[in-house]
Amino acid sequence: MIIMTIFLQNFAIQMKINKNLEIAIEASIDAGKVVIEVYDTEFKVEIKGDKSPLTEADKRANDIINSFLIPTGIPIISECRNSLSIGIPILS
Repeated sequence: MIIMTIFLQNFAIQMKINKNLEIAIEASIDAGKVVIEVYDTEFKVEIKGDKSPLTEADKRANDIINSFLIPTGIPIISECRNSLSIGIPILS
């Protein structure tokens, strides 16, 4: 009985990992499409406070990735938005 319980627990964990991996892949593909779409146009580049570039493609890809990941409950740290998805500001 213990072996069956361990098997079922491991199976449940593996299923969650597989689902999260599937979500991450879908998010990556959709975000990549937007990046290509933006890069096929003339686009502006903003310079952030840390002197690194930020484009419309970055912002839109970030929004798409967040839309996939937020429902999972996994905390998100994003340099595009300078905050955690759970509402905790990141100190610079």
